[in-house]
Amino acid sequence: MQGFWYRLLVDVKIMEIERRCKGDVKLLRKILREEHGIDL
Repeated sequence: MQGFWYRLLVDVKIMEIERRCKGDVKLLRKILREEHGIDL
């Protein structure tokens, strides 16, 4: 059950970021860098 819950949270976060960037790769990179500390 814990594995399912974690995966659900990850999927929801991914969908949220995809909705916000609307296919704009530069905006996607900016969101990941500024909000999540992920630099691509």
